[in-house]
Amino acid sequence: MKTLLDLGFTADERSLLLRGIHEGKYNLLLGAGASYGCVGGDGAELKDGATLSGQINDDFDLGLNPDEAKKLPLTYEEAIGAHKSTFRSWLRKRFTGCQPSWQSQIFQIHWERIWTFNIDDVLENAYDAGRDSNLVGEFLPFDWQDKVTPLESTPAAIQAIYLHGRASQLGNPSKHLIFSIPEYAAATRSFPGWHASFQTTYLEKPFIVCGASLVEEVDLAEAIRSKNQSSANGFPSILVSFSLDEGQKKRVRRYNLIPVVSPLNEFFTILTSEMVEYRKTADAVAARLKTGTYERFLAEFRRLEGVNTSSLVIKGTDFYGGDEPTWLDILNDRDVLFGSTGKAARMLDHSSARYAV
Repeated sequence: MKTLLDLGFTADERSLLLRGIHEGKYNLLLGAGASYGCVGGDGAELKDGATLSGQINDDFDLGLNPDEAKKLPLTYEEAIGAHKSTFRSWLRKRFTGCQPSWQSQIFQIHWERIWTFNIDDVLENAYDAGRDSNLVGEFLPFDWQDKVTPLESTPAAIQAIYLHGRASQLGNPSKHLIFSIPEYAAATRSFPGWHASFQTTYLEKPFIVCGASLVEEVDLAEAIRSKNQSSANGFPSILVSFSLDEGQKKRVRRYNLIPVVSPLNEFFTILTSEMVEYRKTADAVAARLKTGTYERFLAEFRRLEGVNTSSLVIKGTDFYGGDEPTWLDILNDRDVLFGSTGKAARMLDHSSARYAV
């Protein structure tokens, strides 16, 4: 069986990835590729955006030329304009009642949150199908228009954020999808709560991006183009795709993501297998706590190592000029130890007496 090393990870990257996942620090971001090949509610296989766009053009006789017919935002806008009620029913039939394939493996990992660009219900059905092996006790879906819910209020659940809405909610007049250019523009102007939360999270936290190119999400372009900075905090972020040419790999690296070429089912099989082995040697205290407690606790803190584990140092910071210190500044002895602090440390290190601190 292949390993993460066979997929191109270095030994250090593998170690940090497994530790970060074990500590519940990673977010998962899913695109159309994560549902590719699943059977939709109407019996048709879920495909990529260009294929879906062509199907919409043909099924609704939109008459777009071959180049235009590949552009999903355009075909969606045309179909909504000409056949709103029928088209919404078509979308609901296609993207609800979906049959997952490998996706139950997603819930064998404790994520901080799951974010998705997809409107189908593959995730919800995959969670239900894998209840016996899920690491979390509840699946909580949120539409992009819903109120942001802090992680602390759902410690035993996994929050799944549908950044472009859900097909299952199409019958609700207060719920809307984000597909067309006007809808992307409206979301950008209003900057809804979950989109704001994603932008902050994506810039700072480690992510595993699966089946998403990150080039067409206009409403979230600022966060993606600002680049992920998780490696500055010691954990790499990665993008997994079935195929990436050299130009795409170069762009992915420019976004501060590690490109990994692998079928998603194979990647998750490898990852979950290696996580099982990793957990066997991890801190046994986790077994004595309620589901999710250990990961939620560790997700709030960063382990401070004796060496700098960051592969990307935050550039342009000036410790002596008043910038917020980084852990690298501490390792380089740029901080000052106050006398009282040093005395307390020596007392704790060398005295056999117990002190309340």
